[in-house]
Amino acid sequence: NTYRHPAVVAKMAATVDIMSGGRLICGIGAAWQGNGHMAYGIPYYTVGERLNRLEEACQVLLGLWTQPTTTFNGQYYQLTEAPLFPKPLQQPHPELLNGGGGEQRTLRIAAQYADHWNVWGGPETLRHKGEVLAKHCDTVGRDPAEITHSANMPMAITDNPEDGERLVRGLMQRFGLSEERSRDTVLAGSVAQIQEKLGRLQDAGVDQLYIPTFLPPWNVEQLDRFITEVAPAFR
Repeated sequence: NTYRHPAVVAKMAATVDIMSGGRLICGIGAAWQGNGHMAYGIPYYTVGERLNRLEEACQVLLGLWTQPTTTFNGQYYQLTEAPLFPKPLQQPHPELLNGGGGEQRTLRIAAQYADHWNVWGGPETLRHKGEVLAKHCDTVGRDPAEITHSANMPMAITDNPEDGERLVRGLMQRFGLSEERSRDTVLAGSVAQIQEKLGRLQDAGVDQLYIPTFLPPWNVEQLDRFITEVAPAFR
């Protein structure tokens, strides 16, 4: 959210939704990568301010997508009879995805505004945080079933245990995850082992899986094997 004003994001998203025939998922998070902000001279703010800005941004996006004009007087963003035309193709608005696992604020914001919630994690992480999200939904008076749950899990279909260990170390180094959570997040092993873990992920209430492609040992062959050998068990 810190990279662009949410009114600009709303306009960009509407355009992409129209161009794609109503296929856009608009994902937004509070921001976590401080070195990227420093490199480009973009203010990073405190954790609390980033979350406050995210909450206001969600309101700005939904307002511009659904209302003829939007007036919003927040602490960080102000709009005065702001139009957005043409409107997105999806009605009432494009799918709004909130990314993150912070249990006090991020999941509460997702419960209030999101159509889709995404986080890095495996069966245990998603089960626990999904329960926290459901409690926030109860607080704001929303049915938790309205929110799609998705997980990010790097994958290695392999008989070499070291491939999985490499992914675990990569998550710990890149994102600062604990070893326990990194092991929960990594999807590595034989086809049968991966199917078993995905079954537990499904039991934890997860609807969609994203396989990040920037961590080794990713290659096209891995995705082909996933499609032909792993995925049929879940169709």
